[in-house]
Amino acid sequence: MQPLGRTGAPVLSLLARGGAAACCQAHAMLASGASASQLMPYCSAAPGSSEQPFGGPAPAPATHPTVAECAGSAGTTATATTTSAASSSGRVAPASPAFLAAAAARGLVRATHHLSLAATSAALPCPASASAFTPASASSRAAPLPGGVRHKGTRTNLDEAAQATGLSKPAVSADLLARVKDAGLVRTAGLIGGKWTEVASDKSTFDVVNPATGAVIATLPRMRADETRAAIAAAHSVLPQWRATPARERAAVLRRWHDLILAHKADIAALMTAECGKPTAEALAEIAGGAASVDWFAGEAVRIAGDVLEPPSRDRRMVVLKQPVGVVGAITPWNFPMSMITRKVAPALAAGCTVVLKPAELTPLTAIALAELAERAGLPDGVLNLVLGDAAAIGHELVHSDTVRKIGFTGSTAVGKMLAAGAGAGVKRISLELGGNAPVLVFEDADLELAARGIVASALRNAGQTCICANRVFVHTAVYDRLAEAVVGLVRKLKVGDGAEAGVNVGPLITAAALEKVTGHVNDAVAKGGKLLAGGGRPEAAALAGGAATAGGHFFAPTVIGEATIDMRCFKEETFGPLIPLFRFGSDGEAVLLANTTEYGLAAYFYTRDLGRAWRVAEELEFGMIGLNEVAITSEVAPFGGLKQSGLGREQSKYGIAEFMDVKYVCMGLNYSSPSPSSSPSGSGL
Repeated sequence: MQPLGRTGAPVLSLLARGGAAACCQAHAMLASGASASQLMPYCSAAPGSSEQPFGGPAPAPATHPTVAECAGSAGTTATATTTSAASSSGRVAPASPAFLAAAAARGLVRATHHLSLAATSAALPCPASASAFTPASASSRAAPLPGGVRHKGTRTNLDEAAQATGLSKPAVSADLLARVKDAGLVRTAGLIGGKWTEVASDKSTFDVVNPATGAVIATLPRMRADETRAAIAAAHSVLPQWRATPARERAAVLRRWHDLILAHKADIAALMTAECGKPTAEALAEIAGGAASVDWFAGEAVRIAGDVLEPPSRDRRMVVLKQPVGVVGAITPWNFPMSMITRKVAPALAAGCTVVLKPAELTPLTAIALAELAERAGLPDGVLNLVLGDAAAIGHELVHSDTVRKIGFTGSTAVGKMLAAGAGAGVKRISLELGGNAPVLVFEDADLELAARGIVASALRNAGQTCICANRVFVHTAVYDRLAEAVVGLVRKLKVGDGAEAGVNVGPLITAAALEKVTGHVNDAVAKGGKLLAGGGRPEAAALAGGAATAGGHFFAPTVIGEATIDMRCFKEETFGPLIPLFRFGSDGEAVLLANTTEYGLAAYFYTRDLGRAWRVAEELEFGMIGLNEVAITSEVAPFGGLKQSGLGREQSKYGIAEFMDVKYVCMGLNYSSPSPSSSPSGSGL
């Protein structure tokens, strides 16, 4: 190996580009007689390269910190705590405030290290290495990865000095803190490379509002392109180690995450109800379903299997491998702030991918709690990154980064189309779960009591803000009046109010704009001849569970419209609110035609006791998921996804993990010929 000698200064110049941690590690190794080749894994650029990994000029060799500076503040010895890359414990001695301030001023401290100038007693993280990252059983397979490697699509100038200032520091309301027992789940920060980031690069923030009261419950950093690039870089830097981790060990992390989610379900439900308004009972049900997804994909991790194909000739062998697609960008909606995350993150992690997660701005608190629990479960730094804030800027970076190889998105069809166009330009894999306009068909032989209960449960779940909720109800004219009466009777028994109040069935809409849309659909239906059978407007605050505190909430009374027609907005558009429009039909063919008359194709439901009709209608409906005499159709074991403009790909089930795997074919030539028939032994017949 080449001794440092005269090459020491150039090597340290390269190390400086990797940040303060790399410099400290270099000085420690230099003091112990390390060679240049031992130090090169800590460099962030190849020798002779003039390009910086995260922007800015290369620092002059004379400005490198001394060994004493790396050792820390007064009272800390200057003795190096690490001696080589192979024997590193993963930590170096604390750095002094003066050194950190100087390093930040010179641009040495960058987002990929996430140092805090205030935390003078905290040790600086070393660059990722196999010994520090991977389990012992995998350490021989995962080579150290250079810290801060530049790769196309992840350049950033995010500076740690901005994080240390504390300017525009986010806040949490006393009301929100009072709802939870474990205050550690309530953070106001994104998670990038294993470090919680409380301040955006431009110091901007955004508020999280309780839709039941209109009160601000948290203020968080509005992250944009810089933070997203840093998160992508962090995810990319640990990808080799995570995908090399044995599947059984990845599964163990996921199962610990599952157990922690269930152990903290009350706190997560409280956060979810506070930020999206859904009743506590629904929040708990979502948590149970989301945790089940994590457990399911923990099992799927060890069931990933390729194939050995029968070759056309005996001088070769043909093998099919399944490998993780790479860095995944996950963008999730506000209406299911927990389960939409676990449906994307759990299979990605199980497959060996790393993730950059962008939760909805309206509901980031649940995502933060999940990320905190993932850390507690032992998920390594950088495997799951959380970027909060500007949806357009973050989405643009995820879609256009060459490093991100897969996008998973749940949201509106309009946004999904834009993401699909961007992903197509980069030939990037994408899964889309988009809008729905779910029909319910009630045939004349249906169990009307069962149908009425299913319609109300589906249409009004989460105040109707569900992509698979019953949006259009088609009823055979022979049973129309009886079904309408049963539905109205159930709706009038529902309790509306703050989801945190006991016994509430229907919570608020998420925003004033959502309230305006539902109001517009109801007014349009009435103006076009629809009969108002129940609800129809905003309830009085005094009638709401929660009383005067709900005066600023976005509530709309559960509404039933009779004699609905196809020229109404509620037929053509997804309402996404507590509205049940009832349409008439006279024949099976008419019912199926009405149901299929939409550009959407996510979910559909129908009620009948006729076995032949059941098969025929299920096959004729143009939707990805069908409920026959049942509306509770989602499960971790069943594929979730739609047809037409409702999306691409599938989540959940054994099909879900395939979305995060690449298929690789290997043909192996064995360099021998099969024996000819004439040379085969004869006589035995064996």
